[in-house]
Amino acid sequence: DIFDEGLSASDDEFKRYLDRFNSIYDYNNHEQHYIIIPGDNDVGGEYYGDKQPILRQRFRNYFGRTIALYHQNDIQFLKLDMDMFDSYSEGKRNAIIEQMQNRPMTANFRIVLNHWPILTRTARFIKPFINELEPNIILKGDSHHFSIISYDRVNMINKFLAKEYLPQSIYSLDLNQKKFIYEISVPTCSYRMGVQRIGYVVLLLDSESKTAHLTILSTPRRYLALCLYLIYAILGLIFVILTSLFSRRNLIRLLMLSRLM
Repeated sequence: DIFDEGLSASDDEFKRYLDRFNSIYDYNNHEQHYIIIPGDNDVGGEYYGDKQPILRQRFRNYFGRTIALYHQNDIQFLKLDMDMFDSYSEGKRNAIIEQMQNRPMTANFRIVLNHWPILTRTARFIKPFINELEPNIILKGDSHHFSIISYDRVNMINKFLAKEYLPQSIYSLDLNQKKFIYEISVPTCSYRMGVQRIGYVVLLLDSESKTAHLTILSTPRRYLALCLYLIYAILGLIFVILTSLFSRRNLIRLLMLSRLM
């Protein structure tokens, strides 16, 4: 969900949104590495009727392939574009496998990036997906709320480890156990999404212990911030009024003294 109005935006409007996005995140800075995945506000996919190939093509023109494998040090990032109506075996599996050919899982970590949830789907979808792609962590958006889900591959059971906030400031996940896959729902960083808790997730990966550490960099709550601004504005207005009245009284006193003299 890079652009809230991506579905309805004209090409010129989309370009303006891109310029604004770049002014905030410096996307065109080639010294930094970005992986941008499409969301339903960008290309559709939340409802069956809003899927438009032309929107996906426009997104690819600006942000590259929507299915791709990236390698950074000892981490593999698998960028996907699987919406709520895509199957795995009958859908985009061939495009994914094509990206992974001749690129065996030699990295310590494989992270799947997909806007829509994976681990809350049916076993028919999850089982071949997990068995073939072997991810350690799945990062997803869509809900705009933070959560961590643990998926038991043997018993095929989901369990919430955290929801809305972390039980401690830094939360650790042991990635040595192949039995468990973790899906982290990244909170929104936009005030327009109408949720109370917003911020950025920071994920640190320790290759030696094969452990993931994450924390949330929360941003101020908008209603609290607006209330504080309103209080400051009222106090400032009262100060100006009192100062003005006090100054006027002094001026009147000076005029009266000058007349008496």
